[in-house]
Amino acid sequence: MSLLTKAVSLAATAAMAVTLMSSASFAEDGSGQQLYPLFTYRTGPYAPSFIPFGAGNIDYLRYINEVEGGVDGVKILVQECETAYTIERGIECYERYKNGYNGALTAAIYPHSSGLDVALTDKARIDKIPIVSPGGGQNIATDGRVFPYLYPLVFDYWSEAQII
Repeated sequence: MSLLTKAVSLAATAAMAVTLMSSASFAEDGSGQQLYPLFTYRTGPYAPSFIPFGAGNIDYLRYINEVEGGVDGVKILVQECETAYTIERGIECYERYKNGYNGALTAAIYPHSSGLDVALTDKARIDKIPIVSPGGGQNIATDGRVFPYLYPLVFDYWSEAQII
């Protein structure tokens, strides 16, 4: 595993933890759970790169629930939604989970796709749902004044290319 891959994975895990910790108060009004919609692509052309990453996400969230008792006592409800790395299916997943699931509210969406990140830009602004993009996303979103609901973390493809 390359150093860049490790850095992106660490940043994604940290972002997920911070988002879930900072949003634990949302769950007080609902089911006592916080929804983490996991947009996956276990099928399609990029499946080999996502399958281990997705499994790691699920294992980590299971650990938080079972060993740590959740985040400040709030359990994390994981709902996988298969996108096959297509924008159309990703938008369907967003629409399905943007308002939560079974009383658990959604704190943020992690599309795991720069194309889907772009497609959700206007929807996120209207719905006021944060889109978190570790290791991808749009470089123009780094200025939060322009895109207040987009959070690109670590590097995006363009800043990575500048390093070379």
